[in-house]
Amino acid sequence: MGHCFVSFLINLTLILQLACAQLTQVGDHIISGVPNNLMPLRAHCQSKDDDLGMHMLNNGQSFNRRFTINFWGTTLFFCHFYWGSHNTSFDVFNATIADRNWDFPRYDCYWVARPDGFYLSKDNKSWEIFNDWT
Repeated sequence: MGHCFVSFLINLTLILQLACAQLTQVGDHIISGVPNNLMPLRAHCQSKDDDLGMHMLNNGQSFNRRFTINFWGTTLFFCHFYWGSHNTSFDVFNATIADRNWDFPRYDCYWVARPDGFYLSKDNKSWEIFNDWT
């Protein structure tokens, strides 16, 4: 009976993890809103485990990805942005902050880079300034 109970717990854990993974899938969208006259926006994004590489974005282009928040709710992605002589870096997704501030876990983050800084939206309609280029 002990072996069956352990097997049951293992299967239950796997089912719960799969169910949680389905509920916690989100997306990040990085959009270039800067003119190409200096050069395209470059974005190098990564987490502790995944390096997503450098992405060159012309005005109006975007880099989109979907990912699942880890079991512990500590998923963190950050990007370093370059545009001409400007550069900055910041967290583009932090599950521990998102949980407190947004309709977690069903939302996407939209970022647009503009000449005066970075704007954030959760609906791709209303934007708030988040970070400047300094």
